[in-house]
Amino acid sequence: MLNHLIKLKENDLSKDILVPLFKHMYGARVEFTGGGPEKGRDIVIYRKDPLGFDDFIGIQVKKIKATPNSSTNSFQQLLTQLEQLKNEKVVDQLSGKKIRFRQLYFVTPYTIFDRAYDTHHGAYESIIEQGITIIDGPRLEILIRKHTPFLVSSIIGADNFIENQIKPRLTNKELMTALNFSTVKNICDIYCDSSFIAGNKQNGDLFNKYYMPNKSPEIEINFSEVDKLDKYNNIIINALDTELVSSETLNYSKREFSSLKASESQKIKLQARSTSLRSQIINITSLSKFRDFYPTQTSSVDFKYFLDKGYEEAKITSDKLEFYKEVAEVDSLYKERDIVLKDIKHISDKIEKFQRKFKVEVKSEQVSNKLNHKITSLASLTKNANDKLLEYLKLSHDIEQSLIVLNQFPEQFSSISKEDNITIKPHKINLDRVFDSGLNIIVLGEAGSGKTTNLQVYAHKLYKSKTNDLVIYMTLEQLSKFSTQNSSADITNGIFQYLSSLGSSLFTLTELQKELKGKKVILILDSIDEAIASYSWIIDKLALFSEEFPKCQIITSSRYTVQKIKSLKFISVSLLPFSDSQKKDFFSKWFNDDDAKSIKIIEHLGNHPKLNAIITNPLSATIMATLQEGDVPLPNTESSLYRKRFELLSGLFDKFKGINRLRIQPEELLKYARHIAFVMQKNRKRAYSKEALISLLNQKVNNEEFASELINELISPAEILLINPENKYSFGHLRFQEYLASEQLILERTFNISKHMHTAWWHDVFLLYSQHAHDINWIIQDAAMNAYTTRVRALLSAMVSNRPSSEQATLFKRIEIALADERIY
Repeated sequence: MLNHLIKLKENDLSKDILVPLFKHMYGARVEFTGGGPEKGRDIVIYRKDPLGFDDFIGIQVKKIKATPNSSTNSFQQLLTQLEQLKNEKVVDQLSGKKIRFRQLYFVTPYTIFDRAYDTHHGAYESIIEQGITIIDGPRLEILIRKHTPFLVSSIIGADNFIENQIKPRLTNKELMTALNFSTVKNICDIYCDSSFIAGNKQNGDLFNKYYMPNKSPEIEINFSEVDKLDKYNNIIINALDTELVSSETLNYSKREFSSLKASESQKIKLQARSTSLRSQIINITSLSKFRDFYPTQTSSVDFKYFLDKGYEEAKITSDKLEFYKEVAEVDSLYKERDIVLKDIKHISDKIEKFQRKFKVEVKSEQVSNKLNHKITSLASLTKNANDKLLEYLKLSHDIEQSLIVLNQFPEQFSSISKEDNITIKPHKINLDRVFDSGLNIIVLGEAGSGKTTNLQVYAHKLYKSKTNDLVIYMTLEQLSKFSTQNSSADITNGIFQYLSSLGSSLFTLTELQKELKGKKVILILDSIDEAIASYSWIIDKLALFSEEFPKCQIITSSRYTVQKIKSLKFISVSLLPFSDSQKKDFFSKWFNDDDAKSIKIIEHLGNHPKLNAIITNPLSATIMATLQEGDVPLPNTESSLYRKRFELLSGLFDKFKGINRLRIQPEELLKYARHIAFVMQKNRKRAYSKEALISLLNQKVNNEEFASELINELISPAEILLINPENKYSFGHLRFQEYLASEQLILERTFNISKHMHTAWWHDVFLLYSQHAHDINWIIQDAAMNAYTTRVRALLSAMVSNRPSSEQATLFKRIEIALADERIY
């Protein structure tokens, strides 16, 4: 802040900073008197002492460095200024008399170092005795931050203020806390380039299919579906520069549909008018003192005849004029209703003739040709995506948006595999190049894949580069929470409330809207999947916001399981698992002050290929690194690593983030995840449909509604169960299923292990079990009692090797005894 204070002109420093500061400090009238006939003082504080006497304070503001030498900025120059200040007087506005200041301050934004005071110790002591107080830069900053923190942003600028507030928050503190590890790493210190592919990798291979028209290009739709078809048509026009269906036909249908809705609306209004007129007629005639003369049925022929001339036949002895006037009023209402009924009949006939369904031809051949051309172009860019990154991203986006539409028309389009299949190669491109494109981006990845890391690193980069852009980083869950502070759940207001929460009124809401429309603003909003759990409306609102403020770039992230992200129409990139070189880079940066630990962990992973195979992302790598950094002996197996992983996924990580996406307790989720894994393992399955999983779990809990809720929670937001290309759900890697099954094994003592011990399918389950089980002696005993020790000798030996050294000798001895017994028989 001091550098910004020093850059201010003396008058600006006095008027814009010091005057409001001293007003807040003293609660009195403060006036700027500089820039004119003043002598020593620039500011006057008009205050009263506790007894009610005038206690005015004079303040002189000078940009003097007060160095110990004899320059114009020397301490001696400051003393000269103060000598003039101590003789200053101020005019009392009530009496007109000049009054000497009771207190005097000298303010400079520069730091006055101790050496300057020491050089002029005697003179400085004399100044203090004369009642003059020096406020230099550091002391001034303390006063501003304490009494007028709202001035900080105006001093250092909005961009700098936001940077200073947000940058300290860009750490992996939540993850480290969830791991019960006290060290907090700076995200940038451990960041390594991420590999990614353009698009959502869950959508399949964008390269290796061609699309062709089916034999049924014509579709029949209801008028109510016109708007949806129009939406699809606009997506194809924007993505492929061709129409899905004829815009002319669509526009005609929309006009017809609008006409139909207008007619239906008019009919409803006329029906309401008809009912009102009938009610008025009935009300008049039923309450009339002449009611006995009226026919009983107001809609009958007799009633019409009565109104035409039958009323003349009524034998009215008195008040005949009143009777005639009443009949005239009823007749007027009756005739109006008759006209209304005719109009209703006419409109009803018109509505009846409307063709509520219409046929339209899908231009499937044109769309297929355009899409195939884009696919071919995208495939050709795979080798030089680095050089043509923007084109690569836009092509993948156009293809993905097109496929969203084509999937809605399975009878009009089909796909075939290309003969010249192209393997997608990961692109090791620093993601900030993607973000620098200025496009709206959504980073997709599995839990722990580095989505938050990449967004935080980019925010760091922007803050460090001091761009003129306004950069705002927050989680989307935070934005959602702030947006709901008014009834409309408005995102612009949410941003405004968030900025206000940082400690300063940077903008009014109107000023913020101008910033969003006129200046490039970069919004970095992490974790759609976390926000949508509590705020289901956030994606729709974010889509509308991006349309309202097209100059504002939005960068966000999500797990794959959030289906609604398609409606955002952002360019998506999918993070890929760590390569071996990226692992080395990650651990090297993590242990930057201890190469030995980095080398040790890499060597350890090299010696344990199965463990190495699951260290594929920043989350698993962080779990491993914390063990190493804490001097915890590195595991030879995966169990301890998996245990932490599932604790995080089941809600522990969310707990430390201060969010609550899960309705079911983590312990319950893991309990039933273990059960599911065990049944899948027993049935030699790696995946089930969602319905089959619910049925499987219902057999355990005997409550289908609860079983369904459990499965939904395990799918999202926990993402313990993951969807595969066949639309079935698994635990992702088979290793995760095996680990959970191994944890369940401890509760399955009635399980016929002799049937499974010698099968390869169960081999690793037992190995994982031996790593975390309290006791494996019962398994050895089962093998001995049922005489199959010889068949599973290698497995039993491997299991014993996983046990603490204090147990191994006894267990090996029992195996040898069992083997000997089996040889005898």
